[in-house]
Amino acid sequence: MSFARTSIASPRRLAVLAASSLALASFAVVGPTSTASAATQPVDVTTSVNGVVNGATYAGDTTTVSFAVTNRSTTGAKLGAFSIVVPPGLGAVTKGGPGLAGVTAPGSWGETIVPCGNQASCSAIVLVYASLPLSKSLVGPGGTVIASITVKAPPTAGIVKFPLIGIGNGLFTSATTPSITVLDGSAAVLTVSSPPTVAGVPSTITVQSLNASNQVVPFKGGPVTLTLGTDDGPALINGQLLPAQNAAVPPVPQGRTITLTVPANSGTFSFPATFVTATPTQSIVADSGSLRGTSIPFAVSAAPASTLVIDSVLDTSGQSTNTKPVQGQTFAVAFTASDPYGNPATVTATLSSSNSTVSGGTLSASPVTTTGAGTFSAVFSRPQTGLDLTVSAAGLTASTTTDVSSGARTLDPGGTVGAAKAILPNGSFGPVSFTQAPCTVGQELGCGSGTEYTLAGIFTNPSNPDDHLYDNDHPASLTWTCTPSPSDNCLHGPRPASNTATGARIPESEPSTDYLYNRGSDHDIYEQEQVEDFTWFPIYVALRIGTDGNGAPIYGPFGLAGACSPLTSTPSAVITGRIVNQTAKDAGYCVDVYAISRANNSFSGAVTLPILFVEDPKMRP
Repeated sequence: MSFARTSIASPRRLAVLAASSLALASFAVVGPTSTASAATQPVDVTTSVNGVVNGATYAGDTTTVSFAVTNRSTTGAKLGAFSIVVPPGLGAVTKGGPGLAGVTAPGSWGETIVPCGNQASCSAIVLVYASLPLSKSLVGPGGTVIASITVKAPPTAGIVKFPLIGIGNGLFTSATTPSITVLDGSAAVLTVSSPPTVAGVPSTITVQSLNASNQVVPFKGGPVTLTLGTDDGPALINGQLLPAQNAAVPPVPQGRTITLTVPANSGTFSFPATFVTATPTQSIVADSGSLRGTSIPFAVSAAPASTLVIDSVLDTSGQSTNTKPVQGQTFAVAFTASDPYGNPATVTATLSSSNSTVSGGTLSASPVTTTGAGTFSAVFSRPQTGLDLTVSAAGLTASTTTDVSSGARTLDPGGTVGAAKAILPNGSFGPVSFTQAPCTVGQELGCGSGTEYTLAGIFTNPSNPDDHLYDNDHPASLTWTCTPSPSDNCLHGPRPASNTATGARIPESEPSTDYLYNRGSDHDIYEQEQVEDFTWFPIYVALRIGTDGNGAPIYGPFGLAGACSPLTSTPSAVITGRIVNQTAKDAGYCVDVYAISRANNSFSGAVTLPILFVEDPKMRP
């Protein structure tokens, strides 16, 4: 636009003001008087705010504005003075700024601030003029004069315009009105970002404070709390371990938090971070007073694999009840690959045996590529006690398991003795005997039927005391069945007040015609009928504790078998086939209460009670 028509002051008045200023400096602008020299000449004006070209300031801030005026005349006209109109609403106009002179230009230039007086359309006029000697001070085509002022920005956001007109060999005007942008400096929200990273590799969390228009505005400083969306206890932020989670910080109480003090800044600040728990959807919430920001989810990938561990060796042939390999039949070797932080890592692993030459057997297994858990399907061709298996991958320390025997187990003795049956899914390291006899003299405890059952096998490897065929999660079992007689000694008895084995009170149950029944997911399953029979038919067990001088087994004292798992009627809590209660684990045996059954699902049918154990037992019903 042409400032010759500005409503703030006419060109004539601006020229007079400028000429007055020049007169005060004891010189006059002298130049050609031709028509060409009097033509309007162009200038370019570039504004800088606080040293930033085309920068912005914030409402109410004291701001230094610099105007770089470049002579673009095509006729050789020289610029000798110009006026900057400071619009209303900007107070306390002063020359220059922190570390700045009022004018930077060739030769000698001056700057004068002239109040607008009763002019409501401006705050002040800044007169900028060349001083003697003019031969060195006047600015020709391509030259630039920089004038700086310091003002207080208006209290509201917007565009502030500074009309400008220059004189010399004619009038100099700008095609556009010089202006600066005033932003709302009040932070309304935080933004948080973090790039995808790898466990253990340093990364950066970046936080910005934005105003209501999503423009970056200064952060006034203070505490900033960062909360992880996914728990990562070993993570480091700003070089510090994250303390335990802070449940008071919604909406992600499952993560960990850390509070850091951040100094006042331009509105963009960052924290170094190292994450260690792999997850595809880590996130960060930043809080500072009323300000909050949440990052979009980002991935933390596992680091390269560093550890291989063999987890188990299990027969999968279906040709036996062993869990260990059988010659010529398939077995599974499960393993886990992890990075240095315990995350599942990707590897291509191979299975081998370092001592297969003992039997001349051949191990067959294809390589497995997996992330985290993997399983080999393998076959060993010959019987061999003490087969060593090794899982290895390039660049990693191999994992070896020893004494994985092939075809060296004795299987289930397969049969019943009297009213009892032994079930040995993993067999024994040697021969198994299962006998029935009158109760041992002097140990009459629990000998209700006058008979006791003895199971003798070798369930721990004689050459490796850490190699057990049975444990709490995979126990062996015996069952004892009571068949009704004319005296009805196996009938379902009345409900007792409490369980004598555990002291637990027996909850009430509704009458039923079936021993086991399910009334739907909204009701109890199996009720407490099995718990009642557990009370009415106590089982006593003694475990083998060693052998005498002749190699005959020695058994410890008999004890009342407790429940293998908590007594409950809640469907989701029913547990069978495992030794769960700590007292049962300590004893080494227990009654699998929720596996108790009655023939024909009838209260008068034969009752079968399973007993779980991990070493050779004697049993007394």
